Amino acid sequence: MEFSEVLKLIEKRIGIVLSGTRLDRLKKLYEDNKEIFIGIEGKNIKEDSWQRIIDAISVQETYFYRDKEVFECIRDSIFPEIFKRLEEGVKIWSAGCATGEEVYTIAMLAVEYLTSLGYIAHTLKGKLTIIGTDISLNALQTATKGVYKDIPMGSFRNTPRSLFKYFDLKDGNNYHVKEEIKNLVEFHLHNLMDEPPIKDVDLVVCRNVLIYFSDEARKKVYDNLIRAMRKGGFLIMGPLDNPDGKIERRFCGRLSYFYKPWVE
Repeated sequence: MEFSEVLKLIEKRIGIVLSGTRLDRLKKLYEDNKEIFIGIEGKNIKEDSWQRIIDAISVQETYFYRDKEVFECIRDSIFPEIFKRLEEGVKIWSAGCATGEEVYTIAMLAVEYLTSLGYIAHTLKGKLTIIGTDISLNALQTATKGVYKDIPMGSFRNTPRSLFKYFDLKDGNNYHVKEEIKNLVEFHLHNLMDEPPIKDVDLVVCRNVLIYFSDEARKKVYDNLIRAMRKGGFLIMGPLDNPDGKIERRFCGRLSYFYKPWVE
């Protein structure tokens, strides 16, 4: 199989159009290990081989509290709305969560918000479910462990000091997410081009993920995300995303987000 055909098959399967460094990494993998790509045309490729391809083309650039305006919007404008129905059960989905920092940030802010209303963190399990999904198994393994190093330009480059109380410091500079936070979080392997892994979601967050997707793939993912939302639910995306569908655009200052109305 020619390399150009490999690129077309990857775009069809996961929506990504490769260029730059990621294209170079994949080409080197292809030239050095062509056997890895056996079966890719029929989705019969071995899972470990597929994950080596994913690792070559993935960008796992993320950190806690990335883009503080987004999390301030979630805390100040969206949490007051969705947590009105906490006793019914609230679902939050971080789509394309990489190594989990966004998921845990949302969980920590949710616990902070709900404890200010009188809730106790360990009583929230079953009422609040936060799901993180990604296409990279290696990234999800890191996320599930919930252990992060404090290194320059690493996971903690923008973390407010108030959130450090949700970590235990062990083994030097290894920060372990506390169990009261981890108990609210689940991580699952998922391709955004496939059917949503969860329904009736109160808040979907999918940021800095679709900028590498083809136009056709991006539209398909928009549709999947919107279908996953419950009526009265919210969607936060990147600044260049403009999903179609029966959702309303709202604003937190200069930041826009989307709302799925109760009546279409």
